[in-house]
Amino acid sequence: VVFTDNGGYGALWRLPCDLNTGKVNGELQPIVSDKSDGGHPSIQPDGSALVYTSRKAGMQSLFFRDLRTGKERIVATPLR
Repeated sequence: VVFTDNGGYGALWRLPCDLNTGKVNGELQPIVSDKSDGGHPSIQPDGSALVYTSRKAGMQSLFFRDLRTGKERIVATPLR
């Protein structure tokens, strides 16, 4: 499960769980915990990758993060 915390910095969090049983099987983990307005998370069904928006590049951009390796890249930025 991936969700955003809009009550503070806009951090993104991950909560590992077994989708077949609905039971949590890990600790709550920050994915994006800086003050960059992380939001609009969309995760691949197998849990391997995440796409989200953030301002950490100086402007609202779309990011792709491989959740297995932690590697991340910008996939779209606004036209200027």
